[in-house]
Amino acid sequence: MGRGLRCVCDEVQFNLAGDLGSCVLSLYVETSEDLPTSEDLSRGACTLPAASCYPASYQISTTGSVTVPFSSLAYGSPDSNVDVTAVTAVQWQLVPAAGINPVLGSSAASESCSANITVSDVSFY
Repeated sequence: MGRGLRCVCDEVQFNLAGDLGSCVLSLYVETSEDLPTSEDLSRGACTLPAASCYPASYQISTTGSVTVPFSSLAYGSPDSNVDVTAVTAVQWQLVPAAGINPVLGSSAASESCSANITVSDVSFY
């Protein structure tokens, strides 16, 4: 996204097709408050050590049409709330379903999973 989301949005919608297999899809919405200044001086506002700055996330375990209200995202640091005027990135990441750490969005480093998915028709409302 690069320069922030240019709408007053309450949610993100997208289609998730395919097979999640042994994975869960994590949706991350990063805002300037959770972006370390050490990684991006112009957009980052998080002055904590970089490992303590991470975006809010939401775990998705089913396919189909998915709607995620920004109010449902959690675990961002230092700010769990999503300020849509300060969005710097949106990303999806597959993580093993077993032993998910909701804060880091992943299981132990040795865990793996396999999936075959397509994310399409992404919209913000």
